[in-house]
Amino acid sequence: MISDAPTIQPRIWQRLQKIQASGKIGSAYLFAGPVGCGKEALAVSLAAALNCENGPENTPCGKCPSCQRMANLQHENLSLVFPLPREKATSGDDPLQGLSKATLAAINDAIAAKAADPFYKIALRRANTIPISSIREIRKSAYVKTALRGQRLILIFDAHLLGTGEGAAANALLKILEEPPTATTFVLVTDFKNDLLPTILSRCQQIDFPPLDDDLIAAYLDTGSDNIGVRLARGNLRLARRLVQSDQQEITGRMVELARQVAGLNGDKWREFVNTYGRLAQSQPEDFHRDFMLLEAWFKSAYRLKMRQPDALMAGASQEKMEKFVAAYPQADYAAIQREIMQIPQALARNYYLPLTLTNFLTNVQRRLQGE
Repeated sequence: MISDAPTIQPRIWQRLQKIQASGKIGSAYLFAGPVGCGKEALAVSLAAALNCENGPENTPCGKCPSCQRMANLQHENLSLVFPLPREKATSGDDPLQGLSKATLAAINDAIAAKAADPFYKIALRRANTIPISSIREIRKSAYVKTALRGQRLILIFDAHLLGTGEGAAANALLKILEEPPTATTFVLVTDFKNDLLPTILSRCQQIDFPPLDDDLIAAYLDTGSDNIGVRLARGNLRLARRLVQSDQQEITGRMVELARQVAGLNGDKWREFVNTYGRLAQSQPEDFHRDFMLLEAWFKSAYRLKMRQPDALMAGASQEKMEKFVAAYPQADYAAIQREIMQIPQALARNYYLPLTLTNFLTNVQRRLQGE
């Protein structure tokens, strides 16, 4: 529920409440932070709070008609902008024009899922850019005077994808931000704020989100903070929710298999890895991110084992397999391998050519395992 989402980032929410109480709502904000830290959920909660009929104290109430419409993401003062696939070339300002019936159905399903769960990620297949038509549609309606009460909120998810291609969407948005419409607030949400135009950044009040605290994630998911899924997620609530549904043996087994895949020198296995994760990045990005997070956790634990530091992550048979792995690569630079892994999600977000990126990644891991 939108009224529950603020509990996950209490300090950020207190700051937003102070802004609301001051009555000095800005025309544009940038919510930036790591994946899964609740940025989108708080953006929706802010929209609800600024339009709550029982405000300004203790908002959003979650009960008034305005909050109920906002909870369904069907409020007249709410506009959602997110990446869309390119299916057919169009010249109009309707971002949905030219999309297939299947894609339109997927969009409706994703919005419904987001309404049911504010931490759900809208991630459509082959959607790697925010089209200029989405911004044109916003511009066409933003300056029209209406009798609506409250504050209009335009939430732009994955805002770093405004600048893909020729950056036409980013430039179109900049023109709006330079002369913002009245009673309207833009909230740009991104995992990679440095990919946004400096001129856009300068027009936004920036609010940086930290990774979520393990205890807060555990409380939200009603599990213990020592749960392996919570600890592996490193502040990513969406990932933690998926991992806590699996037992430790299943998780560590997956880590072992991933480590074998990237450490092996079998050409067929490499091609299988590149093909599998090239497809997964498009069809199931959450699974893509999960596996690379598990891979990073494996090499982090390998580093600790090499440095003879305590690590409760691996146990039993998995511990023995890691000991053999570390013994097989005595010169390995595990810290460098972790950096290589961390670059993969960024490459995906920036629309790099993934087959080449993954092939280079496997090659670099081999070099780092040999201490090069």
